[in-house]
Amino acid sequence: MRKTFVSNLVLLLALNLLVKPFYVLGVEAEIQNRVGADVFGSYFALINFSFLLNILPDLGTTNWNTRNIAQHRFLFQKQFPKIITLRLLLALIYFIVVAISGMSLKYTTGQMLVLSVLSLNQVIQLSILYLRSNLAGMHLFRQDSFISVLDRVILTLHMSLLLWGGWGSSGTFRISWLIWGQTFSLSVSLIVAFIFVFRKTKNFRLWLDIPFSRALLKQRFPYALLIFVSMIAYRIDSVMLERISGATEAGIYAMGFRFFEAFNMIAYLFAVLLLPIFSGMIRRGEEISPLLILASKLMLVGAWIICITCVFWSREIISLFYDHHTSEAADAFTLLMIGCAGFSLQYIFGTLLTARGNMRPMIYVVGAGMLINILLNGLLIPQWGAWGAALSNAITQCLILAGQVILVLKIFRIKTGFVPLQMTLFTTGVALIAGMIYHSPAINSGHLTYSIAVFIAASLVLALLTRMLDLKRFIQLVRSGE
Repeated sequence: MRKTFVSNLVLLLALNLLVKPFYVLGVEAEIQNRVGADVFGSYFALINFSFLLNILPDLGTTNWNTRNIAQHRFLFQKQFPKIITLRLLLALIYFIVVAISGMSLKYTTGQMLVLSVLSLNQVIQLSILYLRSNLAGMHLFRQDSFISVLDRVILTLHMSLLLWGGWGSSGTFRISWLIWGQTFSLSVSLIVAFIFVFRKTKNFRLWLDIPFSRALLKQRFPYALLIFVSMIAYRIDSVMLERISGATEAGIYAMGFRFFEAFNMIAYLFAVLLLPIFSGMIRRGEEISPLLILASKLMLVGAWIICITCVFWSREIISLFYDHHTSEAADAFTLLMIGCAGFSLQYIFGTLLTARGNMRPMIYVVGAGMLINILLNGLLIPQWGAWGAALSNAITQCLILAGQVILVLKIFRIKTGFVPLQMTLFTTGVALIAGMIYHSPAINSGHLTYSIAVFIAASLVLALLTRMLDLKRFIQLVRSGE
C-alpha cells in the first residue's frame, strides 16, 4: 500500500505541478491585475459563497463513495445509476437555495447573474469529483490523475490566449470571460470523466429509487454535515469580508489566498490517494502507522518549507505577481500561509479519521473551528479588514489541526513511532533561524529567485540530515512491492 501511495502520488504531483500552480499564480493573478481588486474581489466573494452551499448537490457522496467502493467494489454497478439520478435532484435544490440565500444577502441583479453561473460550475465540478471518487475507489489512479488536471489545462490555454495571445481586447479583460471559460473547461472534463466511469458499467439506466435514496441520505448525513462545517470554516472569510469591508478588501485578501489555494491543490492530492488506501487497510486490519508516518513527513517538510519561505519573502513574492495593493496584501499573505501549513496537514489526519468513519468527533472539532472563525471574523474584519480575516484563518486552521491530531493519537492509540515532536520542532526552529539570517540585508542581497532557491535547497538538505525527509526510504518504497 505504501508503494501504491508513493508511486501514484509522484504521478499526481507531476501532472498537477505542471498545470495548477501556473494557472493560479500566473493566469489568475494576471486576471486580477487586469480587472482590479474591486471587480475581482466581488467575483472572489461570490465564488466562495457558491462553495459554502455546495454540500447540497453532493451531501457527502464523494468521500463516502470513495471509501465505500474501495471496501465493496461490487456495489458500483448497482449504485452508480441511482446516485447519479439522486444528485440531479439535489442539484435542483441547490440552485433554489443559492438563489434564496443570495437575495437574502441583498446581492445586486448583476451579482445574482454571476452567482447563478458560478453555481452551475459548482454542480459540474462536484459531478466530476463524484466520478473521480469511483475511479479512485477502484484504484484507477492514472485515469483519476488525468481528469484531475484536464479542466485546468483547457482553462489555462483558453485564458492565456485571451490574456497574451491577442484573442481579447488589448490590455483589457472581462471577468465574465473567466467565468464562462470555467463552464466550458469543466463541461469537457465532465464528459471525459463520465466516459471513463461509464466504460466500467454494464447496464446504465437513470432511475430514482426512493427507498435507496432515503437510506443513502441518512447514511451520508454525517459526511454532509462534516463537509458543510468544513467549507464554512474554510470559505466564510471572503464572504464576510466583502459584505463588511467591501469588494476591494476581498480582492486584497484574494491576492494572498491564491497562494494558499495553490499549495493546497497539491496537498489535496494526498487525500485523494490516501482515502481509498486507508479505507482498504482499515477494512483488512492492516497497520496504518507506517503509511501515516510517511505521508505526515512528506507533508510536514513541504508545509514548513513553503510557509517559512512565504513568511520571510512575503512582500517580494506579492510584488512579483501583483501591481496594486501589494503592501496590504503582503501582511495578510504572511498570516494566510501560516494557516495554509495547518490546513494542509489536515489532509493527512482528517482523511484517516474519515476513512475509519469517525464522523462525530470530526464534526465536533471542525464545527468548533467554524464557530471560532465566524466569531473572530466578526471581531477582526471591521477593524483590520483583510489582515483580520487572515489572522482568523491562521488561528482557526491551526486549532482544527491540533484537534485532529489529538483524535488520531487517541483513536488509533499511536504511542511511539510517530513523527517525533522534538525533531519536528528542532527542524522547524533551525529553518526559521536560517531564514531570518539569510533574509537579512547584511547577508543576502541577491535576486529574489536565487535567494528563495538557495533557502529551499538548504531546507531540503536540513530535512534530509534530520531524516524528516528520508530519501533512501522513499526510493525503496517506489522500487519495492511494499
